[in-house]
Amino acid sequence: MNLSTKKMLITVLIAISLILISGCAEKNATQIPAPQQNTNMPPQTSSIAYTIGELNETPDMYSRAEISGKIIDTMNASIYTYVILGDDAGRIVWAAIPQTTVELGTEGTVEGNIMKDFTSTTLDRTFEAIIFADGIQAAAVENPTNADILESPASYHTVVVSGTVNQTMNTSSYTYLEIDDGTGIIWAAISQTNITTGENVTIDGNAQPGFESKTLNKTFEVLIMGTLVTDSSSNENVSETMSDEDFAAYHKFER
Repeated sequence: MNLSTKKMLITVLIAISLILISGCAEKNATQIPAPQQNTNMPPQTSSIAYTIGELNETPDMYSRAEISGKIIDTMNASIYTYVILGDDAGRIVWAAIPQTTVELGTEGTVEGNIMKDFTSTTLDRTFEAIIFADGIQAAAVENPTNADILESPASYHTVVVSGTVNQTMNTSSYTYLEIDDGTGIIWAAISQTNITTGENVTIDGNAQPGFESKTLNKTFEVLIMGTLVTDSSSNENVSETMSDEDFAAYHKFER
């Protein structure tokens, strides 16, 4: 056997050995099964329900709710007022708010966390789903009067109030006006301006309940913080042209 034949034979033997080794390793390797889809996963939930129907039909789908409806009934228990809200289809939802007086038949909105299978020992009943909220917000009137604003200041972000100035108070930078529109008296604060008693004014601004002025040593039930409207056709609505942050910076009222 010549040298060339020997080399060829050695090469063939090496190749056969490598094939055998590879086969053994593959046979002994741990087989990892392909991952299988879990068909028992719960459905994806939504963060908030917006209608009574949504909450009634699938209460487990939601963790929070912001729901409006007519106030059908209320009852006080312990530190809570339990409220029943209804819709036009006759469906209802329960809500619990800090104890307060609620007017039946009015429209209201509650926003809060949903408690499922909640048992009230005071009422001796279990609710499939009940909304726990900080309060109930009355439906806002499109063009509120002073009386509307005073009754439910939290319902209004931006308001326009008009009326006769009963009295004024000036501080270093601001003029406070007591305005009477015939339905009630409300205070407003604007940048210092020369306003006389008996003058009719219109103020465009934001309603701030429980506003405390340390400069005047006075707390206002509601204060309209805004600007004096002198010409409705040429003056811009500040709240529409500024962000909340800019508006707050623009009106740095003393507290």
